[in-house]
Amino acid sequence: MAASPTSQLRAPKLNNMKVIMLQNVKGEGQKDNIVDISDGYALNSLIPQKKAIQATREQLAALNQKNNAKEQASHAENEALDNAINNIAGTTIVYTCKANEKGSLFKKITLLDIAHILEEKMQIKLPPSMIECQDAPIKQVGEFHVLLVKTGGKKQGLLHNKAQ
Repeated sequence: MAASPTSQLRAPKLNNMKVIMLQNVKGEGQKDNIVDISDGYALNSLIPQKKAIQATREQLAALNQKNNAKEQASHAENEALDNAINNIAGTTIVYTCKANEKGSLFKKITLLDIAHILEEKMQIKLPPSMIECQDAPIKQVGEFHVLLVKTGGKKQGLLHNKAQ
């Protein structure tokens, strides 16, 4: 019995290779991801351009160790941030700035400025995205409620700015 014509037209099975991406490559993968890519593309393009490396056992173990270290550092940072936010709760921070005799500030206080004040006065570095203030930008001398927002809830502090 002769082979059928359709069996002769089948495409050969493509060989794929697992690689660890060293850079983001559009349509292929993100940095530190393990992706399955055709071996020709990996060997002729990605690996020579240092955009990926072959996923050997040693490389996979190193990647796993790197990811674990990142996760531990992130966890420690979040814990330190939570402690700092809990320490701020209920605290009044006094900030002196220039104002006219009517109490209008010469420079408004934005959320970024509040983040800098917290870093300066309380040694706590927070991104402005974690700070809420209904009165922001602050344009007058007075007391203003500042909320520090974390996934676990909101903690309230008080910012008191005085005229210089």
